Amino acid sequence: MWRSLTSVSSGTVKKDGKAGTSVQISRRLLMALALLIVSISLFAEEAEAQVDGGGGETAQQEEEELTLELLFPEKGLFGPSARSMSISHDGRYGAYLWRPYPERRHGADLWIYDFDSGESSRITRVSVMSEFQKTTRKVRKDRIKKAKKRKQKEGKQKTENGEDEAEKEGDESDEEHEDDKDGERENDVDIGDLVDEKDADDEKAPRYGGVRSYVWSPKADTLIFTSEGDLYRYETDGGAITRLTRTVERERAVRYLPDDSGYTYLRDNSLICVRFGSHLIEQLDPKLPEGERMQSYELSPDGNRLVLLTSKGQANTSGSGDKVTIVNYRERFARTREVNRTVPSSKVPEFEWGVYLYDMTKHMSEEGVLKKVHTHNRSGPRDIFRVPQWSPDSSHIAFAVFDQATSLVEILEARIEVRQAEEEEEEEDGEDEGNAEEAEQPDEDEEDEKAEGQDDAEEEEPGIEIIEAKVVYKFFHHGGPNTPTLIRPQYLTDSRRMTFLTEQSGFRHVYVLDPLYETLDQLTHGRYEVYPFDISADHATLFVRSNREHISRNNIYSLDLESGEMTKLTAEGGVYSGAAVSDDGTHALATYVDFGELRELRAIDQADTDEVEKIITDSHPEKVKKLIEPIPEYFTFENRDGYTIHGHMFKPDDWKKDDQRPLLIYVYGGPLGSNRNQLARGSYSGSSYLFAYYMAKTHGYVTCTIDPRGVSGYGAKFEKANFEQVGKPQVEDIVDCGKWMIENHGVDSERIGMHGWSFGGFQTQMCLYTEPDFFACGIAGAGPTEWFNYNAWYTTGTIGTRENVTDKKAGESDKYSLLPIAKNLKAKLLLVHGMEDSNVLYQDTVRVYRELLKAGKETLVELFLDPTGGHGLGGDVKSIGRYRKYEEFLVRVMGSEAPEDEDKDEDEDGDADET
Repeated sequence: MWRSLTSVSSGTVKKDGKAGTSVQISRRLLMALALLIVSISLFAEEAEAQVDGGGGETAQQEEEELTLELLFPEKGLFGPSARSMSISHDGRYGAYLWRPYPERRHGADLWIYDFDSGESSRITRVSVMSEFQKTTRKVRKDRIKKAKKRKQKEGKQKTENGEDEAEKEGDESDEEHEDDKDGERENDVDIGDLVDEKDADDEKAPRYGGVRSYVWSPKADTLIFTSEGDLYRYETDGGAITRLTRTVERERAVRYLPDDSGYTYLRDNSLICVRFGSHLIEQLDPKLPEGERMQSYELSPDGNRLVLLTSKGQANTSGSGDKVTIVNYRERFARTREVNRTVPSSKVPEFEWGVYLYDMTKHMSEEGVLKKVHTHNRSGPRDIFRVPQWSPDSSHIAFAVFDQATSLVEILEARIEVRQAEEEEEEEDGEDEGNAEEAEQPDEDEEDEKAEGQDDAEEEEPGIEIIEAKVVYKFFHHGGPNTPTLIRPQYLTDSRRMTFLTEQSGFRHVYVLDPLYETLDQLTHGRYEVYPFDISADHATLFVRSNREHISRNNIYSLDLESGEMTKLTAEGGVYSGAAVSDDGTHALATYVDFGELRELRAIDQADTDEVEKIITDSHPEKVKKLIEPIPEYFTFENRDGYTIHGHMFKPDDWKKDDQRPLLIYVYGGPLGSNRNQLARGSYSGSSYLFAYYMAKTHGYVTCTIDPRGVSGYGAKFEKANFEQVGKPQVEDIVDCGKWMIENHGVDSERIGMHGWSFGGFQTQMCLYTEPDFFACGIAGAGPTEWFNYNAWYTTGTIGTRENVTDKKAGESDKYSLLPIAKNLKAKLLLVHGMEDSNVLYQDTVRVYRELLKAGKETLVELFLDPTGGHGLGGDVKSIGRYRKYEEFLVRVMGSEAPEDEDKDEDEDGDADET
């Protein structure tokens, strides 16, 4: 009933796929456990033989019935995964933030993994942080109080059963001395760290905030972490935690100084620098012009220079545009509230980004040199501007800008040059002293003005010259809508060339630009995509993840920036994410998931001769492991235009190729950014995995999920297929999928249904309105039926240009609306929406429902509403309620192919009763 983790049992996985166990316990204890297991096994076998009557067959526990209640519990199936992985400068230690499943209501703690010993240690916990934090002491006190009540209750039960009353007396003693720390430990574990299984449901109990972020030192095995807005320092040698700040404001964006002499952090909009052992506190950010504020910063590798990304104006586009009314039905009478809504026709608010270079060589004498090197005025909601990156020699910065109005991507570079002292002018040949004396003498006023001007110039630029940013490469971006967010130039070792990601080959790949020669070399090639996430300290190696092996997989690679050689660092065939890699590529931390295997953090040690990947977290309840054993069958087919469409499916246990089964297709269909698609291995989605398997297993459906054109990860042209024809290519691919299933997988052509959410809700309606004779039914959840009313950021990036979406000429306002074509509906349609949805407005569903009623489709359409739900429901309608409704609707419309019950009563003729 109680749980505390100070170290975690680990599983090891080798490249051959075999698994073993590695638990950090003594050899003697291991032998004792082995003997105990053998004894239990022998006892179990004997007991089974007795129950079995000696017939040689063991009695198997009846398999738990698969139900929606089992798949969709109120508190969710899965636990929190590890995040924010990072490796120390020498590669020995890895750090991560995580909390075990019983503590899922609380914040994450800091953990350290030692690659030398193979052990994980929990650095922070309630008992540790309660020494510093008042709120954490409340959590500890609450846990101790609950523990003592539980112990007292157990003692009372023992007393009632006639057992020894010693425990009861001990409980009373503990109650009298609640503040005695010796009485607050159980099995040498602080009771304040023990978490009751009921804790996650106790929403009134105090919550532990945990650790928010951390950063490793560049030269030592120490780190600084943030907790409740303050900074703390942890040293691996000795395990000491030191508090660094105690302020009312919240500190953030902490960085070590490059020489490890101190650290910087942001407090409000001020950049503070503190050096270890010094009483001095410096504010590094210089005074900016009126209205400008610092947004982010980067210190140069030598620590002497600073690049600032500033902003001016209204940063959040959601604060502009129209006001939309949301109706609340929670009380006796309806209430309303207004939310901001920036639609494609809304005016883009004025907003300006700026880049400043600041030379801090003379910062302490208040003579630092500051200069603005670039300004960009936002043209649309999808403009991209990132904080620049420094060259290794601290002389250059590089950054990318995407201008939505022109679709232009520019790679820019600014630099700082050291000015040499000017030499005295020598006399020209042929001039003599006499000629010099005869030269006209300037008057005193001119001489004074000149001297003052020279003094001012020297004050502005004492010894350095800051060169404004110039474009070193530019190109038009017409690929995937989210690619510009991934373009982040980084310098190579020579501080001249730079690497960045583009889609110019048709897929996201890594390129190297040489600004001097204006050459662009493609480093990675092929019909797959590459996503950089880190670069080595010497800027010679890029670390990337890629779906190189299969669209459903994601492995981690090191990429040599000179040769272009990609070396795979991971062993398995699922999906790795959140990776951190040591500079030499031998050590890494990454979460891994695959079908049949839950997402857990792995320590990857390439230095080990067996290339072991060790599982170092245990994040999920035991009951879930059985539920995720089913593995879907992957498939591909060729659509009408020759594209290969990928999908996976579940079939019923008694499926045969000549069956006539109902088919249920799940689809999203829109872009999801960097290699996010519905077919990723280990994607335990409620719709594409849990409910799909349930309908196959329980009702005999063939269920499938596909990624039609418009989805990310399949190349630029595939992803941008929506432009100016939103939903059309998806309809073609979904219909082609249905036809392929009919021909190859025992599907009844009269019983084809589909469902989707958000973009998938739009897509479901689009299919039923434009291919009304093909589908038997559809379930459309929270679909944007009028793109003209959806948010400008998503709409203009997914459908096309702002002008294209917002043209209000006659008839053009309906160009991307489903209202005019809803009258074509012939199949049964269930519309689902949360009435307080501020993302996809509930009015979209009401308006399309009205059109269906006006067209006489009242017997075909049904509404299923969550009066207090948002975009994902979650108000009065929980997941279990949603899928109960789905099941009832589908079975009512398309029937059930559930296996007949052998015990079913027979009628007088001996035939089974018909359902």
